[in-house]
Amino acid sequence: MGEQSYVEVRRRLGLPEIPAGVLAEVRAEFEEERALHADPAWVAEQRAHYTPLLAAYGAVAE
Repeated sequence: MGEQSYVEVRRRLGLPEIPAGVLAEVRAEFEEERALHADPAWVAEQRAHYTPLLAAYGAVAE
């Protein structure tokens, strides 16, 4: 069985089409988020923020 995209599944189920502008906006937001996660400075900033928080609750931070 081949993989189907979200849009293909919606079509097969007879659901309304998602406007192209909405799909483009979501894809752009996803790519922005992906770029943030690839940025070492952003990752370090997130870890610096969450490490003390996790430690306060006894969770092990990487």
